[in-house]
Amino acid sequence: MKRYFWLAILVLLATSCAGAIAPPELKVKQERAPEAVPEEESADTECSYFYFLWGNTAAANGTLDEAQESYEKALVCDPAADGVMRRLASLLVRMGKQHEAITWMEKVIALHPADNESRFWLAQIYAMMNRYEEAVVTYQAILTDDPANLDAMLYLGALHASKREYEKAREMLEQLVRLDDQSFGGHKYLARLYREMRLFDKAAVAYNQALELGWSVPLALEAGEVLEQQGRLEESIALYQQVLDEDETNDQARQRLVGLFLQADRADAALAELEELRRSSTEPYKIDFTIGRILLDSGRLDEAIAKFNSILAVDQGQDGARYMLALGRLKNKERGKAKEQLLKIPADAKMYEEAITLLVRILLDEKDYAAMEQVLKARLEAPATRKPRFYALLASVYHQQGKNDQGKEVFRLGLAAFPGDANLMFEYGIFLDSTGDHEAALAKMEEVLKIEPDHAVALNFLGYTWADHGVNLDKALEYIQRAVTLRPEDGFIRDSLGWVFFKMGQFERARQELEAALALAPDDPTLNEHLGDALRAVGATEKARGQYERALALFGEEESKEKVRNKIKELAP
Repeated sequence: MKRYFWLAILVLLATSCAGAIAPPELKVKQERAPEAVPEEESADTECSYFYFLWGNTAAANGTLDEAQESYEKALVCDPAADGVMRRLASLLVRMGKQHEAITWMEKVIALHPADNESRFWLAQIYAMMNRYEEAVVTYQAILTDDPANLDAMLYLGALHASKREYEKAREMLEQLVRLDDQSFGGHKYLARLYREMRLFDKAAVAYNQALELGWSVPLALEAGEVLEQQGRLEESIALYQQVLDEDETNDQARQRLVGLFLQADRADAALAELEELRRSSTEPYKIDFTIGRILLDSGRLDEAIAKFNSILAVDQGQDGARYMLALGRLKNKERGKAKEQLLKIPADAKMYEEAITLLVRILLDEKDYAAMEQVLKARLEAPATRKPRFYALLASVYHQQGKNDQGKEVFRLGLAAFPGDANLMFEYGIFLDSTGDHEAALAKMEEVLKIEPDHAVALNFLGYTWADHGVNLDKALEYIQRAVTLRPEDGFIRDSLGWVFFKMGQFERARQELEAALALAPDDPTLNEHLGDALRAVGATEKARGQYERALALFGEEESKEKVRNKIKELAP
């Protein structure tokens, strides 16, 4: 979370916590400290009280400048009227004049050094002004005089959290709830702190304690989010349903339930919640779109098709619905109707490129190369319909037919039209590699990195290729480590890192990285084979056999299967 989350907490504390934290109540009879006023200076209390009342009335009417002037005149009449000083400081904060407010609160504290209520207010103004060190010192001074002051602990804990001093915040808030296990604020802000520190188990416990002390919908939503992060789906579902029992119009809880029900493979329950959301939605077509997608993913094709058709019946311009309708038709083996819908999606639609790509895929499945060429060439003719991806698709069509020279010409034209497009250059490199021109492919990948130095897939391509050939291993390691940093959740890039360590002879490190890669992409045969190689190299023969057997089951091509069979035979019995 961001620092401003805790700043918001500090502001909320100032406005919603116990009265001890808010500015002290002003007494009608002004408190004063005669010893702090020179003996020869006289105080006109009646005059001061007159202007004080005038200031109150002006403040209530919203004439803040007049109120400030009245309070200042009251202090001319009685310079030691500390209650007026407090009221003036509060007004100045309201007016955004925090510097002046601090001056008056410092005068109050000079008159009453042991006045912790005024210290609270001063510390709060410091915090509002981002003068954190002064705020911390002020709260600490309160705790020095009163070590069990719960309000000071709460404020100081929130302040430490706002500075990302999480351990200090934790120490202070944990001390607070030890002293007072019924402190709602203590448990609530401790729960938020734990969540920020990613201590989700502790956060869940603290949220539960806070909810027992003061149940509220916003707090329950926060607690539900923590339960989700822990994977405790049923508990979070139950909590969101409790929120809806309290407030059936809470769309946030209902939206979260939709996601949770889908995770739990409870599509019907998700659909029921979406129907409830639709009742109050100002944009029901968005809800219908989501319903259609769930129906499509659930294999309820006729219902999905009907839903997307109903969206288009209201608004023909809903191109996302049209694309999903095409997908539904395709899954329903209605290829002609799918192509018909895809061709209706205009060039200015967000789904335009995806639509043409899907159309080409359908034609590829039909092996209708002439139609593919026609579709793509027609769109490459005009700037309005021309996209870099279409050049790569057309080149791929030529490659499928063995017309590689024509494919190269398409890339030449594409890069002339889009000279700075790193992805198109990358696709050219992949194309060249598929034709067997590996050196040219590597050169294109280097060009990709000149355009976009952080192109993770190009870095991985170069690094893996070098590693696989046992060359440029140091540079291969550098490139792949950069790629892993850019895409840490990509199992194939992580595999490349393991493979370069394997080629460098660092077999244990290779095993660790390859196990991490397989956790991200467990069903890839090559990753299983690579891990088998690393396990074999570190002497874990039986584990290596298990990985090879899994790779054998996953590989489709006979050549790859035979290679793995030979590795299994080479293992010691």
